[in-house]
Amino acid sequence: MSMMKTKQDIILNYIKQFRDFGPQVVDCFSNGMCYQFMTILRKRFGPFCTTPVYDEVINHFATEIDGRIYDITGDITDNQEYHWKRWTSVIAEDHKHANRICRDCADKVPSDTLICKYCDNSFYDETLNVYLCGLDNEPVDLDTPCTKGVERDAGL
Repeated sequence: MSMMKTKQDIILNYIKQFRDFGPQVVDCFSNGMCYQFMTILRKRFGPFCTTPVYDEVINHFATEIDGRIYDITGDITDNQEYHWKRWTSVIAEDHKHANRICRDCADKVPSDTLICKYCDNSFYDETLNVYLCGLDNEPVDLDTPCTKGVERDAGL
C-alpha cells in the first residue's frame, strides 16, 4: 500500500531536486537570486496559492505556501533568524523603498517588476504577467484608475 504524499512533501521534494545539483545552486539562490527562486515556486505551485514574503533586514525573498515559508533550503518557517513581511505589505508601507529593493537587484530582477507607474498601490507580477493591487492582490485594470487605496483610506 502506497502512502499519500502531503503537499508539504511535494514542495520539499521539488525544492530538493534543485539542491541535488550541488551546493552552488543553494549558494546561488541564497545569495542574490532568492527572488528568482520565489518566482519559480510561484509558477510551480500557483500564484493564487502562494505569497511572496520578504525579510527587510536580511534582504531575502521566500514563498509562503499554506502558511509555511520556503526557500532553496526547504521549509524555513521555524527559523527565528527571519522576520517575514508579505511583499505586498512592503509595497503598501513604502512603495519607493520597494522600488529601491528592486532597483538594487536590477541585474537579477527585471525592471518591469517595479511598482506600477499608474497606481502607487499596484505592482507588476511577472509570474502572473499582470498588475496586482498591493492592497488585496487582485488584478488591476490599468485602463481604469485604481480607487482601492482611496476606498481603504475612507473606510469603505
